Amino acid sequence: MTLRGNLRAGSVLAVLVGLLVAGCSQGGPATPAPTPDVQTAAPTAATGSLDDTRWEASQLGGSPVLEGSTVTAAFGADGSLAGSGGCNRYRTTYTTADTTIAIEGAVASTMMACDQAVMAQEAAFFTVLADARSFAVTAEELTLSDGAGAALVVFDVQPQEVAGTWVVTGYHDGDSAVVSTVQGSTPTVEFAEDGTVSGTGGCNQLAGSFEVDGNAIKIGPLASTMMSCEEPAGVMEQESALVVALESAATYSIEGDHLEFRRADGVMAATLTRG
Repeated sequence: MTLRGNLRAGSVLAVLVGLLVAGCSQGGPATPAPTPDVQTAAPTAATGSLDDTRWEASQLGGSPVLEGSTVTAAFGADGSLAGSGGCNRYRTTYTTADTTIAIEGAVASTMMACDQAVMAQEAAFFTVLADARSFAVTAEELTLSDGAGAALVVFDVQPQEVAGTWVVTGYHDGDSAVVSTVQGSTPTVEFAEDGTVSGTGGCNQLAGSFEVDGNAIKIGPLASTMMSCEEPAGVMEQESALVVALESAATYSIEGDHLEFRRADGVMAATLTRG
């Protein structure tokens, strides 16, 4: 059987051999060689700054956020503010000075329709953003308040734990776009605490290593088994492109149960949801 990829680390080879043995015998999989622990969470910015921080709302207007909905805010060091209103994705810009904040641009969002209660909450959240005049931030919590000092929305810091199992929902096709996965296939990726990564592209088993430093990530090189699958149609092309997309990832971000990988040039490499 031939391996695809350059197995530079002994731990990668050990993981792949374990996968092959598990698929061809009734015995348990081989135990991979240990690898050094890796950091799996991106830290927030220093207390007092919103730059490069990510948050999930816990309270809006003094009431808990609706159960089952996820309202997020990601503050970029470049003055960008983006996230989810609970139904739609939104984007705007902001400025801060000491503890004051101003949302400078109109809040632009997608136009999806959701449950009426979620839509009402989202509209209230967008209004809150426009009304925010000050902020108070710690390592764990962010509060936006109005001009009178009344709290408008309270956020909890959003964990950036990449460890776990993720289901791929989209990947860069190597041409010009991120495309959805082939219907009838379920490509998955699992990041382990020991720095190994495994999964499937929809046909073959994948194995490799990864490293995290802040929100920077390096995946691979990835190796795979060399099975050939005729169904579902397009799964082999998907698998090849997915391996390239994952190996091209330079940064990552997590919002709720959604994970995004981006290349060094900022182009989206892959999108995933927590499995």
